[in-house]
Amino acid sequence: MAIKGCSRQMIVLNGTGSSMFETAYFIVKPDADIRPHTHSDLLREANRIVEENSFSSCDSKRGAPGPAMRVWLFVAGLLSGSFVTGLAWLLSAVIH
Repeated sequence: MAIKGCSRQMIVLNGTGSSMFETAYFIVKPDADIRPHTHSDLLREANRIVEENSFSSCDSKRGAPGPAMRVWLFVAGLLSGSFVTGLAWLLSAVIH
């Protein structure tokens, strides 16, 4: 979809807070009644949309695992891998 004409209203949001995007461009719908809204209302809505759709917002809501959790995940992976390897060895020894 191409933007045609010069009468479109656009909001440019710099510093989105996203780790992937530095600038976001919002084109206001032609039928949107933005007159009762202030400039700060429009920026607040644009910030809300960026926050909901940014990849870093998923990490900030849930939180990245801390160092202790990473150690436990590593140990759990190591033990489960050892268990599966031992089980495969046991099954191959019983079959032959």
